[in-house]
Amino acid sequence: SALARGFPCDMERRTRFRHLQRDRRFPQRCVVVCVLMAIMCCNWSWREAGVPVAHLLPWRRAKAKVAAQSGEEKVEDKQRDSSARAGSEVALVGARLVELQELSGRSHSVRVFVPVSTDIISWWRDTDAADLQLTANVTTSLTGSLQVYATVVAGAGARLNFEGMDFDGFLTVLDLPEGCGPEQCRVGITRVHADIGSFSGSTNALVLICDWKGHRRILSIHDFIVQCALRFLLTLPMVPGMLLLFPTVVGVQAPRSVTIISLFLVLLSFGCLSLACSVSEAAMAVCACLSTILLVKVQRRLCAVWRRRHRLWRFKLLVRCAAVVEGVVYGGQDTCSICFDEFVDEQRNQQIVLLPCRHSIHSECYMDWLASRRYPSHLLLCPLCRRRATSIGKL
Repeated sequence: SALARGFPCDMERRTRFRHLQRDRRFPQRCVVVCVLMAIMCCNWSWREAGVPVAHLLPWRRAKAKVAAQSGEEKVEDKQRDSSARAGSEVALVGARLVELQELSGRSHSVRVFVPVSTDIISWWRDTDAADLQLTANVTTSLTGSLQVYATVVAGAGARLNFEGMDFDGFLTVLDLPEGCGPEQCRVGITRVHADIGSFSGSTNALVLICDWKGHRRILSIHDFIVQCALRFLLTLPMVPGMLLLFPTVVGVQAPRSVTIISLFLVLLSFGCLSLACSVSEAAMAVCACLSTILLVKVQRRLCAVWRRRHRLWRFKLLVRCAAVVEGVVYGGQDTCSICFDEFVDEQRNQQIVLLPCRHSIHSECYMDWLASRRYPSHLLLCPLCRRRATSIGKL
């Protein structure tokens, strides 16, 4: 019969085949659902690209609108106050400013302006920045472009002498760059070193900082943490590679430790993506590709290492519990089926018998085969008949 010749019967062959197919099977139960979710999320993410994180939530959008309305009311009050003051007691002179420096980044633009007139720049140099009062209003020109009307007024003791006349300050107009809204712009005063015409030295300057539309300005560490948390929740269903990776992480036949490590790596990659979203879209794409490749490689490596260690641990446990085999042993008088060396009586203690197929091989050769990467299963198999070894005996 088949058992007498050392080969498994048909029922055992079918059982072994099912075990091997279960080990090699890729869990595809959720792949279709994940692909559909990835397509919908990618479409939604592309449609919402460039929108600030606060605008993606309804209550944050309403809160931002209320804040913008209150800010517009304050600006109108300041305009009325400044116009009333200018009409009654403030004398201003129109000044033309020249752009000294411009720094354009991915999220904002910084422009530094200084006056062209020598009288104004000398007065501004000698005046303390604490005594200067800056007022800026955003209006729309006749051509439809946005402009900033900035007014710089000094105290009563610092009068501006321009062409024989005394003024309290000056008024200038700055053009906003394209792609910036009025709520994303700030105007301030800073100290710079300028070399304009006959003037060279340190003086005050106007700084115009504009955030590009689609980027939210981070004001504090708390806002940064909130932004990263929101982007973490928003990018969780947006990455197709991560969605396709979830079935392999959840459905893979691996121990709990490997699954926990894989899930931790997935969450860590989502954190990196959240941080990359606040830096650059290109950084997010690069981080997504690298994290997906890294997760696949690490998971395969962890599963391979765990299976190899489990096989070696199982083999050593069976060797410690090995019993003496009596009767017919197949291959006992021939060569080892792995190294093809003949069995020697002096090395009889290194020879093992795989049960129940009763094939004899070298113990070290079998351990090397179990530790190889091309081992076909996580179970202990016989190298001759591919039958599962449930126990090990010695001669």
